[in-house]
Amino acid sequence: AHPGLGVGRGALYDVFPRFKDHPGSALNRWVEILPVDLVIDFGWLVGLSLNILLLFFLVAACRAVRDDPVRAAAAAALVSLAVHEIGDFSTEGGAVLFYAIGLAALALASSESGTTSRPLLPNLELVKSRTRRPWLVVAGVLLLVVPLATTGPKHGDIGVCLERMTNEARQGASWKDLGAAEWRHHPGAFPLALAVATGAQEEGDVSLALGWLNRAQLLAPNHPAPHVLTARLLWRLGAVSQALTEFRLAIEGDWRGSARSVLLEVAARTKDTSAIRGLLPPDVPSAPAQFAMWLRDAGDPRSVELFALLSPDGASTPAGRVAAVYAALDAGDLASARQRIEQAWTMPQLDPNMRLRLAVAMGWAGDYPRSIEMMNGMTVALDREWPSLWFSLARAELKVGNDPAARRALRRVARSKSKVWLARALRLEANLAEEAGRDAEARGLRERAEALDEG
Repeated sequence: AHPGLGVGRGALYDVFPRFKDHPGSALNRWVEILPVDLVIDFGWLVGLSLNILLLFFLVAACRAVRDDPVRAAAAAALVSLAVHEIGDFSTEGGAVLFYAIGLAALALASSESGTTSRPLLPNLELVKSRTRRPWLVVAGVLLLVVPLATTGPKHGDIGVCLERMTNEARQGASWKDLGAAEWRHHPGAFPLALAVATGAQEEGDVSLALGWLNRAQLLAPNHPAPHVLTARLLWRLGAVSQALTEFRLAIEGDWRGSARSVLLEVAARTKDTSAIRGLLPPDVPSAPAQFAMWLRDAGDPRSVELFALLSPDGASTPAGRVAAVYAALDAGDLASARQRIEQAWTMPQLDPNMRLRLAVAMGWAGDYPRSIEMMNGMTVALDREWPSLWFSLARAELKVGNDPAARRALRRVARSKSKVWLARALRLEANLAEEAGRDAEARGLRERAEALDEG
């Protein structure tokens, strides 16, 4: 689109945003092939020149090492980094870039020639040696710094573009004209297609909105957003069956990411259980169990009907095991629920979320000490901030009257960046303060929680 100057460093996503074809909404923000990316960023002339200089630089580094083991190791590491850049980015990070510059200086620095086995340190003063000149060090540093640390002219800042389009639309410009004018500057821009479709829908131009949504679906076949927006538009038009098809496509394309939110949206729109059954992806045996758990979390009684749809294969999955525990709890069979929890707990393929569900369910089954033991075991191997785990542990500790342990767990919730869980933790602390007679403190904590909800 911009062969002369390129799109500018870091502007690939803005100009050519593309989504992977496999299920999910993962975004390819980079080509992740350094020679190709240099051409895209800086244009054909500068990009090819940089690639030629890069090749010359690597060859010079390899030829300069001779019998010096230190510089030979530096050159080998530099070549390994260059090979890695063909399949993945690493020099985007400043630390790796500095290491590359250091390796370049070590490999190309002058040293006394000879056959001694003693490692020689770089010496830029010995310019008359038979090894490569110090100017190669300068060239190498420039080669690494200029392309990787400068910002070229960005022709396609899609964020600025969309903001400008929104302002022009408020002043009376048509989204049809705006979309046609900007599309030639942003070929294949997925965010642009979604923005024009949304704007056209607000204008009431249904055909234009559907056309741009269809374009977005072609650009990102498995991304849920175009399908969800199309489904909502069709539902408003009364085409419920077509809308359900779009909702199902959104779930199939992003099962791990958007399935829950789409299911709950459809459940809120209709009381027809057959509509929910129609959303089940046929190639996911555990889908009925997962749907049932999500509906049960939302207090929807239709979860029982989803439990009944479990196949033998689905019942043996981790989600199926957890669903069986919930079914026993709902039936009031606490002993069976505890037994099923212990059996499922030993499954090697049990993911952390399912494991947390089992630990919490053990408390519901009446064994809070064992529930606390399970969650404490999970905290030992915890490698990330997980506010829901700490919040669940705090509630379990309160059930057994261990207020100090509960407060320690709530402090761990406060470390996370999740406003939702922080608000829940503040409300739980407010309840504790209120029970202790500190009404003013309780009111302050609830006000903080409400402020987080509004934010």
